Amino acid sequence: MPSLRAAIFTIACLLIAGCGPKPATPEAVAQPAPSPAKPAAPDLQTVIANTIPPGTAPQDVHRLKADWNGQAVTFVDYPVATNIQLTAFAQTTDSYRTVDIDTLSEEGGTAQIGAIAFANADMDAAKELIVLVTWPVQHATVSGTLYEVRVFDDLDADARPLIALNQHFGSGCDCSGEDADPKRYTFRTVADIRKELTRMGY
Repeated sequence: MPSLRAAIFTIACLLIAGCGPKPATPEAVAQPAPSPAKPAAPDLQTVIANTIPPGTAPQDVHRLKADWNGQAVTFVDYPVATNIQLTAFAQTTDSYRTVDIDTLSEEGGTAQIGAIAFANADMDAAKELIVLVTWPVQHATVSGTLYEVRVFDDLDADARPLIALNQHFGSGCDCSGEDADPKRYTFRTVADIRKELTRMGY
């Protein structure tokens, strides 16, 4: 009987291989490609090494770590020919911002950084940078130290020099000699400079 044969065939087909409609196969879901690895941020030593002239002797590179208006900054001075370059490396979220502060020329002797400090030197709330520069003075009849005060705006203003203040402080020799009375420069310390800025209303 056709109906019985059809039923038997259907049952056999299901038991052996499954002749009925096959269940839908779920489609493969495309996975997003992995993001490329973010390059590691350069460390400070590498940034400094890439900034100073090749072959600079390690003992000629001087560093000073400081907090400048809440930002971690490393000041580095190093020789460039007969000059001394002062550069600030300000730490950012993932690297360092390099700011060339000043180039200190030779004045009869090699310039030296006598002191680096901060004080308010304008009318905003941020503190400015104070750099006290010295040069050795050694002549036949005069010896001592030449001083100069240099003041720079905060990092938000790219540490530009405050020319009027720099002219006010000027430079001077703390010297003595055989043929002249001893000379004394007024602003030989950071305390002297801060006292003068306070007197000026900053």
